[in-house]
Amino acid sequence: MEHFFSYKKNPWLGYAMVGLVFLLFLFAEILNKRFWLSDFEVYYKSAARILEGQNLYRIKADDFYIFKYSPVSAVFFIPFAILPFWIAKVVYWLFYSFIMLACIHLAIRMVWPDHTDKRNGSINSLVLLTGLILMVHFLRELHLGQVNYILMFLYLLSCRYLVAGKPGAVGILVSISLFIKPFALIFLPYFLYKKKWKELAYVFLYTIILAAVPLLFYRSFTMTASQSLAWLHELFVELGNKQEFSLPANQTIFSVIARYAFLGGILTTPLRFEVFQLLILLLLAFLMVVLIRRGNGISKQEITEMIFLTGLIPLLAFSGENSFGLFLLAVVLILYSFKDLSLPMKILAIIGFVFVGGNIHDLWGDELSAWIDKVSLISLGAMSLWFIVATLRFRKLC
Repeated sequence: MEHFFSYKKNPWLGYAMVGLVFLLFLFAEILNKRFWLSDFEVYYKSAARILEGQNLYRIKADDFYIFKYSPVSAVFFIPFAILPFWIAKVVYWLFYSFIMLACIHLAIRMVWPDHTDKRNGSINSLVLLTGLILMVHFLRELHLGQVNYILMFLYLLSCRYLVAGKPGAVGILVSISLFIKPFALIFLPYFLYKKKWKELAYVFLYTIILAAVPLLFYRSFTMTASQSLAWLHELFVELGNKQEFSLPANQTIFSVIARYAFLGGILTTPLRFEVFQLLILLLLAFLMVVLIRRGNGISKQEITEMIFLTGLIPLLAFSGENSFGLFLLAVVLILYSFKDLSLPMKILAIIGFVFVGGNIHDLWGDELSAWIDKVSLISLGAMSLWFIVATLRFRKLC
């Protein structure tokens, strides 16, 4: 028992402390009658509906909380749907807490695979600092009952298997993530450039297999196909609704550059903004190629490249602040490499950490929190962290 509370001897103490915060937040949510998990409720209802072979989309009774995800993702939540809703929420909270702790653990093992027992204190510090920087995202995910850290868990595992040369495992993990949210499409051009033909083939194979899973519940090719088409329709509706770069909630790199470069007078038509987006994407693609080539000869170079790709997801997808927790691997790498940074880079890293994880609504209040969103401090912080990792890659340190 004495060793359990030893900061220098027990490498799991940091995880226990972060997990305790998640548990205390659960009790606080229940006591304050804020135990909602609104997004989880959407997944829960959809899982119950697919069990009955029912339609999942555009149900008027759902009002604002309509299902926008794939029929396959509804299947994933069936184990929760067999429980009473209140119990399912508690189970999901505990499950999701474990997933987030597992993400921290996987990230540290990837960045620092050869640590020894003599460095247990440093491991605890790394866990606690990561938890502190990203706590606002962890707690928001729990409060909403979101899935972004399930995606992060799948991405981290797929990266480990990519490094280990296990294309089948990479394929199934990426395919599963695509049916939850299609963010992992960003990995496909990367696999193509790196000539990961087996990984691409397995992604394609498992995507076909998983797409057929709802057929087990609908027992009709027509119904299964109509549900899949309805999902694609929801995706296009979302893309169509969220392209206004001047919106305060638009944290994409396109919006940030357009607003800070005062391009509002130029990007006056949808076509001009689409051309602008294409130019940014081409620039990012070129930069990714340079960074990948710079990593030639570096052991486990895929880990840093996973940071670049997962870091681009919230900067390219209109998702508000919800997906910026995907910078977890970047945070862990920068904390681990902090001693190797120059003084200006250390200052930039601290600013990036504060901007990414510092918008605590309950602390700052409605007005200041809204201003932080409006000026896109979280996006600026994310770009700062991305730049620091790119700098480390150019120095061939990762």
